[in-house]
Amino acid sequence: MAANASTFACKFPAAEPPATEEDERQARQKQQPGQPTTFLDSSRSSLPPPSAAVHPCSNAGLLPGHVIPAPPQPFSSYRPRCQIKGEGNLQNAQPGPKLSPFFPSGLPGEEEAEAAMAAKEMEVVRGLDLQRYMGRWYEIASFPSRFQPKDGVDTRANYAVNPDGTVRVLNETWSSGKRGCIEGTARRADPDSDEAKLKVKFYVPPFLPIIPVVGDYWVLYIDPDYQYALIGQPSRRYLWILCRQNHMDEEVYNQLVEKAKEVGYDVSKLHKTPHSPTPPEAEQAPNDKGIWWIKSLFGK
Repeated sequence: MAANASTFACKFPAAEPPATEEDERQARQKQQPGQPTTFLDSSRSSLPPPSAAVHPCSNAGLLPGHVIPAPPQPFSSYRPRCQIKGEGNLQNAQPGPKLSPFFPSGLPGEEEAEAAMAAKEMEVVRGLDLQRYMGRWYEIASFPSRFQPKDGVDTRANYAVNPDGTVRVLNETWSSGKRGCIEGTARRADPDSDEAKLKVKFYVPPFLPIIPVVGDYWVLYIDPDYQYALIGQPSRRYLWILCRQNHMDEEVYNQLVEKAKEVGYDVSKLHKTPHSPTPPEAEQAPNDKGIWWIKSLFGK
């Protein structure tokens, strides 16, 4: 759709009338010896000298008798001098934003900040007392995972130290009134380090555990009384908020969410896990024999 010239901030003045024979005769009379003849009298022209670089958004070079404009600046450093907003002229036009060859609207600062945050390794708890950490933990909130059913409730984890020093892991969840579970083992990622970084190994599928799956388990925060904890891993794709009770004070929950946000997690992905007033017992619910795992692979 054609735009009206009055809507542009830079307007082009009307062209000078063409020179007559009388104008050319007067110009030749004023010509100094050794000076080349020009088509237009420089005193009448508002055009810049031929050697001047012409901005691609100016009106210079559009009138007869002027030289070809100089090439525009490189795109990555180009700042438009006029904006297509309201009335105005070239002198009043405001500089536009600096553009990038790949992002016409400017570099995405948020994406740069996220990339920088992801490149920075998260700090974890040091000197974790493994014996105090053992026992039952309830999942208060987590990032959705294809390894858990979407309709899972009363989700919890049970940890116990094995004779060889590794940790027995039993994860449980209830879906459609049936109990699903998976067992695995955890060990310190670096036995010589005091950082709370563990490697967890599960065998899948639960009904025929033959394929090993290994993941990271980092304790990002735990309170002095070992009552609630924030668990993550280096890629920031998974996050868990755990508690010794199946409910958590909202103030404490918000504090843990803020801690996750500070280390680069997109906390908008957090999903709170529903819990029954009374935690169910494993013996009182039928086992779904690993059907939950198959459903989770299909996002159900």
